[in-house]
Amino acid sequence: MTGQDAVNTAKAFNEAVGVTGVVMTRMDGDSRGGAALSMRAITGAPIKLIGTGEKLDGLDEFYPERVAGRILGLGDIAGLVEKAADTLDQEEGERLAQKMMAGKFDLDDYASQIRQINKLGSISGILGMLPGMGKVKEALGDKDLDTSILKKHLAIISSMTKAERKKPAIIKASRKKRIAAGSGSTVQDVNKLLKQFDMMSSMMKRFNKLGLKGLMRQGMSALMPKGMGGGGPPGAKKRPYYHIVVADSRSPRDGRFIEKVGAYNPMLPSDHAERVRLTEERIKHWLSEGAQPTDRVARFLGNAGLAPKPAYREQPKKSAPKKKAQARAAEAAKAAEAAAA
Repeated sequence: MTGQDAVNTAKAFNEAVGVTGVVMTRMDGDSRGGAALSMRAITGAPIKLIGTGEKLDGLDEFYPERVAGRILGLGDIAGLVEKAADTLDQEEGERLAQKMMAGKFDLDDYASQIRQINKLGSISGILGMLPGMGKVKEALGDKDLDTSILKKHLAIISSMTKAERKKPAIIKASRKKRIAAGSGSTVQDVNKLLKQFDMMSSMMKRFNKLGLKGLMRQGMSALMPKGMGGGGPPGAKKRPYYHIVVADSRSPRDGRFIEKVGAYNPMLPSDHAERVRLTEERIKHWLSEGAQPTDRVARFLGNAGLAPKPAYREQPKKSAPKKKAQARAAEAAKAAEAAAA
C-alpha cells in the first residue's frame, strides 16, 4: 500500500494495538516515500526500517535525509553507493573492467555482469536512487524496467558449453536449437542475445582501439556500429556531416578556405532544428560582399529567409530509349520497302 492507503492502515492499527515503530516497505518501486511524513505525524512512532526488496537483505536502516531527497526528486546517491559497496564484488568488477578495456569480453563475463546487476535489485529501484531520473522512469514504464530479459539471457548462457561461451562465433543453427531447448526459450531469443553481445563486443573493441583521448575527440558515436550513429546507414557517405564555408574561389572544394558560416547534417530529419545551422550575421556580410552561394546553399539560405529562393530549373526530358528508336527505324525501313515494291 502507498499514499493515503498506507496512512489509513497505520492509523487504524495504531488505534487498535498501539505502534512502537514503523517499517516502510516497497521503497524500491515507484513510490518516493511521501507517506513517511504522514505516518510519523499520525502514529507518533519513529520509522525504523525501509524495505527495498522481497528478501531479508532488502531491509535497510531508515535515513530521513535520504527519503527527503527522494520526495524532492534528488535521488539517494549515498544509499546507492552504500548498497553497491555492500553487494558488489569489487575484485570481480575490476576483472570485468580490465577485460572490457582489453576488448576480450566473453559470454561468461556477460553472465557475471548480469549477476552483479541482479544483486543491486530492480532497475526501477536503482533509477529511483539517481537524481533527476524520476521522469525517465515514468517515460520508460514498467515493461521496459522488467529484468526478466536479463534472467532469460542468464538461462540461455547457462545452456551453452564452455567453448560456446568463450567463442560465440561457433554457435550455428543446430547449436542454437539445442541451447533454446535447454533454456526454455526460442531460437529467436538466442539470436537476439548473440546479436546484442556482438554489438557490445564491437563497441569494446572500438573503445580499446580509440583509447580515452580518441573517445573524447570523436564522441560516443564513434563506439556505435554502422547504421547506429557510428558510420551512418548502409549506402551512406563516410562523412555525412558538411560544413558551409566561404572560400576564395568559384569552387569551394578547390578554393582557399576563409570562414565557416554553417553546417549541414543530412542524417537528421528534414524538420529537425539542427539539420541546417547558419551564422546569419556572417552570411549577410558575405552576401553583401558579392559571395555567390552554390545551388544547395542557396536553397538553405532561401528557406532561412536570408536570400531569395533559387528559381526552379526544369529538368530536360529524357530521350527515347535506344531500342525504341531502332524499332521505329526498322518499321520505317519496312514501310519504305513496301512502298517501293
